[in-house]
Amino acid sequence: MKHSILSRHASLICLFTTMFVIATGCATAPELLKDTWEITAVGNQRIDTTMSLPKRPMFRFFEENKVQGFTGCNMFFGTFTQQEDTVQFSPLMTSKMACNDRENVVLEERVLVAFKNIVRARRSGQTLEFLDARDSVLMTCVGIPNDEQPMPAQELPR
Repeated sequence: MKHSILSRHASLICLFTTMFVIATGCATAPELLKDTWEITAVGNQRIDTTMSLPKRPMFRFFEENKVQGFTGCNMFFGTFTQQEDTVQFSPLMTSKMACNDRENVVLEERVLVAFKNIVRARRSGQTLEFLDARDSVLMTCVGIPNDEQPMPAQELPR
């Protein structure tokens, strides 16, 4: 009888330990919707905040899996899917404003290519990183609460 009670307790401890290891080992879904995300780096290249951008590149996630943002030259919009830490974006549609500054054109291209290659996201505090299939950081962003950071005036329909 004693042996069976000890065996039952050992089994329960083993079960709870296994559940804890599985739960803590699983990737969690980073919260994306509550902030506007300012892009601070694409790959390992930091965005120069003194460059002649009308506004820093940024984006925001919306309910119904929509994303909208600004590349530094044009507005963009599309959809995304998120399951745990896996995040993927549909092909993004952009406005067609002329960019007079070559830096803006290059930055826009880099931002759009990064979005195309994102497969995973990780968040630590107000920093959000997007990673590719090899876990290389494609884009680093800083979150600003939505009520403190309006999107640019030429907002596209959601």
